[in-house]
Amino acid sequence: MMTQSVLYFLQTEGNKIIRLDLQDFSQTVIMGPVPGMLDGIVADTENRVIYWTNMGDAPFTKKDGAVGRCGLRGENPQLLIPPGIFMTGKQLFLHHSRQELYWCDREGGAVMRCTTKGENIQTIVSRRSAGSTVADIADQCVGIAVDTFNNDLYWTQKGASKGGQGRIFRLSLDKFSDGNEMNEADMSVLLSGLPEPIDLSLDLQNGRLYWTDRGAPPDGNSLNVADFNESGLHNHRVIARGFREAIGLAMNTDDDLAYVADLSGCIYKVNLSDGRKKVIYQQGAITGIALARE
Repeated sequence: MMTQSVLYFLQTEGNKIIRLDLQDFSQTVIMGPVPGMLDGIVADTENRVIYWTNMGDAPFTKKDGAVGRCGLRGENPQLLIPPGIFMTGKQLFLHHSRQELYWCDREGGAVMRCTTKGENIQTIVSRRSAGSTVADIADQCVGIAVDTFNNDLYWTQKGASKGGQGRIFRLSLDKFSDGNEMNEADMSVLLSGLPEPIDLSLDLQNGRLYWTDRGAPPDGNSLNVADFNESGLHNHRVIARGFREAIGLAMNTDDDLAYVADLSGCIYKVNLSDGRKKVIYQQGAITGIALARE
């Protein structure tokens, strides 16, 4: 059966989920508008389901974040995790073989997971100080990826806007047991002093971690990559610069391509070999994106 490549993405203007055909660039609004602000998205084409996170309402100081799902054409929308559990849903990761969802709670300073049925909700990492309502800006978690080969969790803490305080962390999920949040000793800081790292994507076959960064020039508003192994991240390099508040990231490493979305409303196709980028869509600020083959 012939397959086609599509992007599902979240447009904050109207708070919609949109499907973009990468052959003819036709667009279909599959859901929206919805309340709050959508941020993270993953597509499970095998089970014909899309999952997304919602940040809730600005100024993002209440527990009104959510996780939802619907069919690939927007059918049967439902909330897996309704408001009241966490604050600000950011990047989302689907562990397909385990049917688990992982996401970051920015203002909550947390990394969480649940099943794809919305059951067994767990906080893996909590960076918020005891007694505080909102996590310190340096401890707010944003991007997330899981190494499903080695059972390692990666996440970003972006720091202050344009602050050069960004960090990328890793921990082993083998050490996580139900109900016991990971402590500082279990976490490794792999990179620090980054402009403002946002979303993550792992290339497990080639041992590479990719990420977007919306920080200040010269190395912010960029697409980045580093090699990873047991000892950490190595050979960090900037692939492409010149984005305008880079957020969403979807990888097609088979074709040596990345797709990057930014808050200017652009989706870019980026050649990983030479960093050349081309705008393939522009219309309203975009947060999360997901590449799928249908």
